[in-house]
Amino acid sequence: MKSSELEIAKIRDGGDRFRQKVDLAKYVIACATGLGALWLIFEGLAKIVARQDADGISALAKVIEAVHIGSILGYIFGAGAAIAWRKERLSKKRAIREKSRYQKMVEGGDKNRSSSGLNESGDDPEEE
Repeated sequence: MKSSELEIAKIRDGGDRFRQKVDLAKYVIACATGLGALWLIFEGLAKIVARQDADGISALAKVIEAVHIGSILGYIFGAGAAIAWRKERLSKKRAIREKSRYQKMVEGGDKNRSSSGLNESGDDPEEE
């Protein structure tokens, strides 16, 4: 390996480590922001509930009614499930692509092999 190739590899490695640190920082900031928002909401609700009188309970009921918590949680759950399904599907397709590449290298010119019926990208083959 030439020294220039080694330097390029070191620069790429440094760039990858920097990208990972930035991604970690973004994740930590997003989590801290979300937790801070939840803390503020619950802190405000605690002051309402701590009074334990009819006005406090009525105010809490009005807040919950105005926010439509059930609908919001339903949409959040649905969006989360859709995102998780999409990530899982893309991961499967990536794994099938890699497996297909290695399988072709190993099996070479064997035209009579039968596999799952998926093409190299992990999709269903086109109907002919």
